[in-house]
Amino acid sequence: MKTLIVETQSNGHYPEYLKHVIRWVSQNDLQDEYLFYLTGNLKPHLTEFQDLPVKTSICFFDQQKDDELKNTKDLSVFIVNRINEINLKFEIKEVVFLNINLVLRYPGILFPSKKFMFTFKGIFFQSPYRLRAAKTGFLKRTKREIAIYLLAKNKNCKNLFLLNDPKGTDFYSKWSLKIKNINDPIHIIKDECINIREKHGIPKEKKVVLHIGSLSEIKGTLDVIETLIRINEVGLSQGFYFLLVGKSTEFVVKKMALIENIVPQSIYNYRNEYVKDCEFISYVKQSDFILITNNNVETSSGILNHAVFNNKRILAPRKGYFLERLSNYENSSLYTSKNEIMDLIINSHFPVSQVDNHLTNNDSDLNEQYESAVDFTKTLLS
Repeated sequence: MKTLIVETQSNGHYPEYLKHVIRWVSQNDLQDEYLFYLTGNLKPHLTEFQDLPVKTSICFFDQQKDDELKNTKDLSVFIVNRINEINLKFEIKEVVFLNINLVLRYPGILFPSKKFMFTFKGIFFQSPYRLRAAKTGFLKRTKREIAIYLLAKNKNCKNLFLLNDPKGTDFYSKWSLKIKNINDPIHIIKDECINIREKHGIPKEKKVVLHIGSLSEIKGTLDVIETLIRINEVGLSQGFYFLLVGKSTEFVVKKMALIENIVPQSIYNYRNEYVKDCEFISYVKQSDFILITNNNVETSSGILNHAVFNNKRILAPRKGYFLERLSNYENSSLYTSKNEIMDLIINSHFPVSQVDNHLTNNDSDLNEQYESAVDFTKTLLS
Protein backbone atom coordinates (compact mmCIF):
# COMPACT_ATOMS: atom_id res chain seq x y z
CA MET A 1 0.00 0.00 0.00
CA LYS A 2 1.20 3.50 -0.84
CA THR A 3 0.91 7.03 0.46
CA LEU A 4 -0.06 9.28 -2.46
CA ILE A 5 0.74 12.93 -3.06
CA VAL A 6 -1.01 14.47 -6.08
CA GLU A 7 0.13 17.95 -7.08
CA THR A 8 -1.36 20.14 -9.81
CA GLN A 9 0.41 23.41 -8.93
CA SER A 10 3.90 24.27 -10.16
CA ASN A 11 4.46 27.75 -8.74
CA GLY A 12 4.88 29.38 -5.35
CA HIS A 13 5.45 27.06 -2.38
CA TYR A 14 4.70 23.81 -4.14
CA PRO A 15 8.00 22.95 -5.85
CA GLU A 16 9.89 23.70 -2.65
CA TYR A 17 7.50 21.66 -0.50
CA LEU A 18 7.78 18.73 -2.91
CA LYS A 19 11.57 18.86 -2.87
CA HIS A 20 11.61 18.70 0.92
CA VAL A 21 9.22 15.74 1.02
CA ILE A 22 10.83 13.77 -1.83
CA ARG A 23 14.29 14.35 -0.39
CA TRP A 24 13.20 13.11 3.03
CA VAL A 25 11.34 9.98 1.94
CA SER A 26 14.07 9.00 -0.53
CA GLN A 27 16.92 9.41 1.96
CA ASN A 28 15.34 7.53 4.87
CA ASP A 29 14.48 3.89 5.23
CA LEU A 30 10.75 4.28 5.82
CA GLN A 31 8.19 1.51 6.09
CA ASP A 32 5.66 3.23 3.85
CA GLU A 33 5.92 3.52 0.08
CA TYR A 34 5.40 6.96 -1.43
CA LEU A 35 4.00 7.79 -4.85
CA PHE A 36 4.07 11.32 -6.27
CA TYR A 37 1.65 11.97 -9.13
CA LEU A 38 2.45 15.43 -10.49
CA THR A 39 1.73 17.90 -13.24
CA GLY A 40 4.37 17.80 -15.98
CA ASN A 41 5.00 21.49 -15.29
CA LEU A 42 6.94 20.42 -12.20
CA LYS A 43 9.56 18.47 -14.19
CA PRO A 44 12.04 21.40 -14.45
CA HIS A 45 11.96 21.81 -10.66
CA LEU A 46 12.70 18.17 -9.86
CA THR A 47 15.63 17.29 -12.10
CA GLU A 48 17.79 16.40 -9.09
CA PHE A 49 15.64 13.35 -8.36
CA GLN A 50 16.79 10.92 -11.02
CA ASP A 51 17.69 7.78 -9.07
CA LEU A 52 15.11 7.14 -6.38
CA PRO A 53 14.83 4.12 -4.07
CA VAL A 54 12.29 1.43 -4.86
CA LYS A 55 9.83 2.71 -2.25
CA THR A 56 9.65 6.18 -3.80
CA SER A 57 8.11 6.81 -7.24
CA ILE A 58 7.41 9.95 -9.26
CA CYS A 59 4.89 9.89 -12.11
CA PHE A 60 3.91 12.89 -14.22
CA PHE A 61 0.61 13.64 -15.93
CA ASP A 62 0.67 13.02 -19.66
CA GLN A 63 0.10 16.00 -21.98
CA GLN A 64 -3.61 15.24 -22.32
CA LYS A 65 -4.12 15.46 -18.56
CA ASP A 66 -2.06 18.66 -18.32
CA ASP A 67 -4.23 20.15 -21.07
CA GLU A 68 -7.30 19.07 -19.11
CA LEU A 69 -5.83 20.62 -15.98
CA LYS A 70 -5.29 23.91 -17.79
CA ASN A 71 -8.93 24.06 -18.88
CA THR A 72 -10.68 22.50 -15.90
CA LYS A 73 -13.48 24.41 -14.22
CA ASP A 74 -13.39 22.33 -11.05
CA LEU A 75 -9.91 21.57 -9.79
CA SER A 76 -11.21 19.51 -6.87
CA VAL A 77 -12.90 17.03 -9.23
CA PHE A 78 -9.79 16.87 -11.42
CA ILE A 79 -7.57 16.04 -8.43
CA VAL A 80 -9.93 13.38 -7.05
CA ASN A 81 -10.18 11.82 -10.52
CA ARG A 82 -6.38 11.53 -10.57
CA ILE A 83 -6.42 9.88 -7.13
CA ASN A 84 -9.03 7.34 -8.23
CA GLU A 85 -7.13 6.73 -11.44
CA ILE A 86 -3.91 5.92 -9.57
CA ASN A 87 -5.79 3.75 -7.10
CA LEU A 88 -6.78 1.43 -9.96
CA LYS A 89 -3.09 0.68 -10.52
CA PHE A 90 -1.82 0.82 -6.94
CA GLU A 91 -3.52 0.24 -3.63
CA ILE A 92 -3.55 3.67 -1.99
CA LYS A 93 -3.50 3.76 1.80
CA GLU A 94 -3.48 7.50 2.41
CA VAL A 95 -3.51 10.77 0.50
CA VAL A 96 -1.47 13.84 1.49
CA PHE A 97 -2.59 17.25 0.18
CA LEU A 98 0.07 19.98 0.09
CA ASN A 99 -2.84 22.42 -0.20
CA ILE A 100 -6.11 20.92 0.96
CA ASN A 101 -7.99 24.12 0.06
CA LEU A 102 -7.86 23.04 -3.59
CA VAL A 103 -10.18 20.08 -2.98
CA LEU A 104 -12.64 21.54 -0.47
CA ARG A 105 -15.39 21.73 -3.10
CA TYR A 106 -15.41 17.95 -3.39
CA PRO A 107 -18.11 16.56 -1.03
CA GLY A 108 -16.07 13.55 0.05
CA ILE A 109 -13.42 15.78 1.57
CA LEU A 110 -15.63 17.67 4.00
CA PHE A 111 -17.95 14.74 4.76
CA PRO A 112 -17.31 11.00 4.99
CA SER A 113 -18.39 9.59 1.64
CA LYS A 114 -18.31 6.39 -0.40
CA LYS A 115 -16.98 8.53 -3.25
CA PHE A 116 -13.75 9.17 -1.32
CA MET A 117 -12.80 6.27 0.94
CA PHE A 118 -9.16 7.14 1.57
CA THR A 119 -7.77 8.52 4.80
CA PHE A 120 -6.11 11.86 4.17
CA LYS A 121 -4.26 14.77 5.71
CA GLY A 122 -3.35 18.18 4.35
CA ILE A 123 -2.11 21.72 4.79
CA PHE A 124 -4.79 24.39 5.15
CA PHE A 125 -3.64 27.66 3.58
CA GLN A 126 -5.09 30.99 4.69
CA SER A 127 -6.13 30.12 8.21
CA PRO A 128 -9.10 32.33 9.13
CA TYR A 129 -7.86 33.13 12.63
CA ARG A 130 -6.10 36.35 11.53
CA LEU A 131 -9.42 37.58 10.10
CA ARG A 132 -11.08 36.71 13.42
CA ALA A 133 -8.39 38.56 15.39
CA ALA A 134 -8.69 41.61 13.11
CA LYS A 135 -12.52 41.42 13.18
CA THR A 136 -12.70 41.65 9.40
CA GLY A 137 -13.88 39.52 6.48
CA PHE A 138 -16.80 37.92 8.33
CA LEU A 139 -18.15 35.93 5.38
CA LYS A 140 -14.74 34.71 4.22
CA ARG A 141 -13.76 33.81 7.78
CA THR A 142 -17.02 31.96 8.44
CA LYS A 143 -16.69 29.84 5.29
CA ARG A 144 -13.15 28.82 6.19
CA GLU A 145 -14.02 28.09 9.81
CA ILE A 146 -16.89 25.86 8.70
CA ALA A 147 -14.48 23.99 6.41
CA ILE A 148 -11.97 23.52 9.26
CA TYR A 149 -14.74 22.29 11.58
CA LEU A 150 -16.08 19.78 9.05
CA LEU A 151 -12.60 18.51 8.21
CA ALA A 152 -11.84 18.08 11.90
CA LYS A 153 -15.01 16.04 12.35
CA ASN A 154 -14.53 13.91 9.21
CA LYS A 155 -13.34 10.49 10.42
CA ASN A 156 -11.29 10.04 7.23
CA CYS A 157 -9.24 13.18 7.93
CA LYS A 158 -6.21 12.12 9.96
CA ASN A 159 -4.55 15.53 10.46
CA LEU A 160 -5.24 19.10 9.38
CA PHE A 161 -2.26 21.47 9.42
CA LEU A 162 -2.79 25.23 9.66
CA LEU A 163 0.08 26.94 7.88
CA ASN A 164 2.12 29.34 10.02
CA ASP A 165 -0.63 29.92 12.55
CA PRO A 166 0.15 28.67 16.08
CA LYS A 167 -2.40 31.05 17.61
CA GLY A 168 -5.13 29.83 15.27
CA THR A 169 -4.15 26.25 16.02
CA ASP A 170 -4.56 26.87 19.77
CA PHE A 171 -7.98 28.41 19.12
CA TYR A 172 -9.37 25.80 16.70
CA SER A 173 -7.90 22.73 18.41
CA LYS A 174 -10.90 22.89 20.77
CA TRP A 175 -12.75 21.21 17.89
CA SER A 176 -10.19 18.44 17.49
CA LEU A 177 -6.58 17.63 18.31
CA LYS A 178 -6.22 16.72 14.63
CA ILE A 179 -5.74 20.45 14.02
CA LYS A 180 -2.04 21.25 14.23
CA ASN A 181 0.33 24.04 13.26
CA ILE A 182 2.93 23.56 10.56
CA ASN A 183 5.55 26.19 9.82
CA ASP A 184 6.85 27.06 6.39
CA PRO A 185 10.23 25.42 5.94
CA ILE A 186 13.06 27.50 4.61
CA HIS A 187 15.42 25.80 2.24
CA ILE A 188 18.75 27.38 3.12
CA ILE A 189 20.62 28.06 -0.12
CA LYS A 190 24.21 29.13 0.49
CA ASP A 191 25.85 28.87 -2.92
CA GLU A 192 25.54 31.81 -5.28
CA CYS A 193 26.39 31.33 -8.95
CA ILE A 194 26.01 34.74 -10.61
CA ASN A 195 27.00 38.33 -9.98
CA ILE A 196 23.74 40.14 -10.72
CA ARG A 197 25.42 43.51 -11.32
CA GLU A 198 27.68 42.00 -13.96
CA LYS A 199 24.87 39.98 -15.53
CA HIS A 200 22.54 42.96 -15.91
CA GLY A 201 25.13 45.73 -16.28
CA ILE A 202 24.03 47.54 -13.13
CA PRO A 203 26.27 50.47 -12.08
CA LYS A 204 27.83 49.92 -8.66
CA GLU A 205 26.36 53.16 -7.27
CA LYS A 206 22.75 52.15 -8.01
CA LYS A 207 20.60 50.43 -5.40
CA VAL A 208 19.02 47.22 -6.67
CA VAL A 209 15.27 46.86 -6.05
CA LEU A 210 14.15 43.25 -6.51
CA HIS A 211 10.73 41.72 -7.16
CA ILE A 212 11.21 37.96 -7.56
CA GLY A 213 9.12 34.79 -7.60
CA SER A 214 5.92 34.04 -9.46
CA LEU A 215 5.07 37.38 -11.08
CA SER A 216 1.31 37.78 -11.11
CA GLU A 217 -1.61 39.94 -10.18
CA ILE A 218 -2.04 38.18 -6.82
CA LYS A 219 1.64 38.80 -6.01
CA GLY A 220 1.17 42.55 -6.59
CA THR A 221 3.43 42.66 -9.66
CA LEU A 222 1.15 45.25 -11.29
CA ASP A 223 1.78 47.55 -8.31
CA VAL A 224 5.54 47.14 -8.84
CA ILE A 225 5.15 47.98 -12.54
CA GLU A 226 3.09 51.06 -11.67
CA THR A 227 5.73 52.14 -9.14
CA LEU A 228 8.46 51.76 -11.76
CA ILE A 229 6.50 53.96 -14.17
CA ARG A 230 5.83 56.62 -11.52
CA ILE A 231 9.43 56.76 -10.31
CA ASN A 232 10.55 57.29 -13.90
CA GLU A 233 7.88 59.96 -14.53
CA VAL A 234 8.91 62.07 -11.53
CA GLY A 235 12.59 61.81 -12.44
CA LEU A 236 13.72 60.02 -9.28
CA SER A 237 14.96 56.80 -10.85
CA GLN A 238 18.64 57.74 -11.12
CA GLY A 239 19.73 56.00 -7.94
CA PHE A 240 17.78 52.76 -8.46
CA TYR A 241 17.72 49.73 -10.71
CA PHE A 242 14.65 47.46 -10.70
CA LEU A 243 14.82 43.72 -11.31
CA LEU A 244 11.62 41.77 -11.99
CA VAL A 245 12.55 38.09 -12.05
CA GLY A 246 10.25 35.08 -12.31
CA LYS A 247 7.79 33.19 -14.46
CA SER A 248 4.94 35.57 -15.26
CA THR A 249 1.25 35.39 -16.03
CA GLU A 250 0.16 36.38 -19.53
CA PHE A 251 -1.28 39.64 -18.20
CA VAL A 252 2.02 40.62 -16.57
CA VAL A 253 3.89 39.78 -19.80
CA LYS A 254 1.56 42.12 -21.73
CA LYS A 255 2.00 44.88 -19.14
CA MET A 256 5.80 44.58 -19.30
CA ALA A 257 5.67 44.81 -23.11
CA LEU A 258 3.68 48.04 -22.84
CA ILE A 259 6.24 49.80 -20.63
CA GLU A 260 9.17 49.15 -22.99
CA ASN A 261 8.46 52.48 -24.72
CA ILE A 262 7.69 54.30 -21.47
CA VAL A 263 10.50 53.35 -19.09
CA PRO A 264 14.16 53.29 -20.25
CA GLN A 265 15.81 49.89 -19.87
CA SER A 266 18.72 51.61 -18.19
CA ILE A 267 16.72 51.49 -14.94
CA TYR A 268 15.14 48.01 -15.05
CA ASN A 269 15.45 44.46 -16.33
CA TYR A 270 12.70 41.88 -16.74
CA ARG A 271 13.49 38.16 -16.69
CA ASN A 272 10.41 36.05 -17.41
CA GLU A 273 11.56 32.56 -16.40
CA TYR A 274 12.12 30.23 -13.49
CA VAL A 275 15.61 30.60 -12.07
CA LYS A 276 17.81 27.96 -10.49
CA ASP A 277 18.21 27.95 -6.71
CA CYS A 278 21.75 29.32 -6.89
CA GLU A 279 20.59 32.17 -9.15
CA PHE A 280 17.59 32.87 -6.93
CA ILE A 281 19.76 33.25 -3.83
CA SER A 282 22.24 35.38 -5.80
CA TYR A 283 19.42 37.83 -6.57
CA VAL A 284 18.19 37.85 -2.96
CA LYS A 285 21.60 38.31 -1.33
CA GLN A 286 22.95 40.87 -3.79
CA SER A 287 19.87 43.12 -3.96
CA ASP A 288 19.38 46.12 -1.70
CA PHE A 289 15.61 46.18 -1.37
CA ILE A 290 13.13 43.32 -1.84
CA LEU A 291 9.56 44.17 -2.83
CA ILE A 292 6.98 41.71 -1.50
CA THR A 293 3.74 43.32 -2.65
CA ASN A 294 1.31 40.41 -2.24
CA ASN A 295 -2.36 41.28 -2.50
CA ASN A 296 -3.18 38.19 -0.46
CA VAL A 297 -1.96 39.17 2.98
CA GLU A 298 -3.41 36.22 4.89
CA THR A 299 -0.94 33.58 3.81
CA SER A 300 2.80 33.11 4.03
CA SER A 301 5.51 33.98 1.55
CA GLY A 302 8.54 31.87 0.71
CA ILE A 303 10.31 34.97 -0.61
CA LEU A 304 9.77 36.65 2.74
CA ASN A 305 11.42 33.73 4.54
CA HIS A 306 14.53 33.99 2.37
CA ALA A 307 14.65 37.78 2.67
CA VAL A 308 14.40 37.73 6.48
CA PHE A 309 16.88 34.87 6.76
CA ASN A 310 19.42 36.91 4.77
CA ASN A 311 18.65 40.09 6.73
CA LYS A 312 17.54 42.05 3.65
CA ARG A 313 15.60 45.28 3.60
CA ILE A 314 11.97 44.41 2.80
CA LEU A 315 8.97 46.38 1.61
CA ALA A 316 5.63 44.66 2.31
CA PRO A 317 1.97 45.37 3.19
CA ARG A 318 1.14 46.57 6.69
CA LYS A 319 -1.52 43.89 7.04
CA GLY A 320 -2.19 40.31 8.09
CA TYR A 321 0.67 37.85 8.02
CA PHE A 322 3.21 40.44 6.85
CA LEU A 323 2.48 42.83 9.71
CA GLU A 324 2.66 39.92 12.13
CA ARG A 325 6.00 38.72 10.79
CA LEU A 326 7.69 42.08 10.23
CA SER A 327 6.44 44.32 13.04
CA ASN A 328 9.66 43.68 15.00
CA TYR A 329 11.96 43.32 12.00
CA GLU A 330 14.08 46.47 11.80
CA ASN A 331 14.82 46.22 8.08
CA SER A 332 11.21 46.48 6.98
CA SER A 333 9.20 49.27 5.37
CA LEU A 334 5.46 48.58 5.55
CA TYR A 335 2.79 50.29 3.48
CA THR A 336 -0.97 50.63 3.94
CA SER A 337 -1.66 51.79 0.37
CA LYS A 338 0.12 50.96 -2.90
CA ASN A 339 0.52 54.70 -3.43
CA GLU A 340 3.09 54.68 -0.62
CA ILE A 341 5.41 52.18 -2.30
CA MET A 342 7.35 54.75 -4.35
CA ASP A 343 7.93 57.09 -1.41
CA LEU A 344 9.09 54.24 0.83
CA ILE A 345 11.65 53.17 -1.75
CA ILE A 346 12.92 56.70 -2.41
CA ASN A 347 13.05 57.75 1.25
CA SER A 348 14.65 54.59 2.62
CA HIS A 349 18.23 55.23 3.62
CA PHE A 350 20.54 52.24 3.40
CA PRO A 351 23.94 51.55 1.85
CA VAL A 352 24.37 49.85 -1.50
CA SER A 353 24.91 46.10 -0.99
CA GLN A 354 28.29 44.59 -1.69
CA VAL A 355 28.46 41.14 -3.26
CA ASP A 356 29.27 38.71 -0.45
CA ASN A 357 29.29 34.95 -0.71
CA HIS A 358 28.97 34.45 3.05
CA LEU A 359 25.88 34.24 5.20
CA THR A 360 25.10 37.26 7.34
CA ASN A 361 26.30 37.32 10.93
CA ASN A 362 22.92 36.65 12.48
CA ASP A 363 21.95 33.71 10.26
CA SER A 364 22.48 31.21 13.07
CA ASP A 365 20.17 33.23 15.33
CA LEU A 366 17.52 33.57 12.64
CA ASN A 367 17.76 29.90 11.81
CA GLU A 368 16.50 29.02 15.30
CA GLN A 369 13.20 30.71 14.46
CA TYR A 370 12.44 28.36 11.57
CA GLU A 371 11.41 24.76 11.49
CA SER A 372 13.85 22.89 9.32
CA ALA A 373 12.78 21.17 6.16
CA VAL A 374 13.13 17.87 7.98
CA ASP A 375 10.80 18.95 10.78
CA PHE A 376 8.28 20.21 8.21
CA THR A 377 8.28 16.87 6.43
CA LYS A 378 8.17 14.80 9.62
CA THR A 379 5.19 16.84 10.83
CA LEU A 380 3.37 16.49 7.51
CA LEU A 381 3.91 12.76 7.16
CA SER A 382 3.55 11.72 10.81
